[in-house]
Amino acid sequence: MSGTGSARYRIRGQPALTGLTVRDRLMKRDYILASIAIVLAAGSGSTAAAQGVEDGATYFGQHCQMCHTKTSGERNGVGPNLFGVGNRKAGSSANFSYTPALKSSKLVWTQKTLDKFLAMPGAMVPGTMMVVSIPDAGQRQTLITYLMTLKK
Repeated sequence: MSGTGSARYRIRGQPALTGLTVRDRLMKRDYILASIAIVLAAGSGSTAAAQGVEDGATYFGQHCQMCHTKTSGERNGVGPNLFGVGNRKAGSSANFSYTPALKSSKLVWTQKTLDKFLAMPGAMVPGTMMVVSIPDAGQRQTLITYLMTLKK
């Protein structure tokens, strides 16, 4: 054991988590959870679905997480926290100031409505603050597959 005492919390062969930011710890946790989901899905013969979740998590990390958060209880970013977004009423996430257009849209975030919204947010909900679109249908589907896994 080292003199700092951090080795006591170390898994053999793994670096200690001391010195990591909360965000880094959450990212490690999300990676582990996504890996577990992949293993479970692979065991059930659903390798393509597992790959879709992994690809969606990667896409989210590269394109969405600069504005959105995705962990239960995590504060909102520039955009709302997307934990539990699947089948949630649009404009209903707590502690986020939505535009009147999105609040009054009466949308529920299903795979179909997310696909249409992410393709052209301003066309679907004129007046929304969401200005980033995802024109590629394949990228939208992998992201939506991942977003639907962010639930209780």
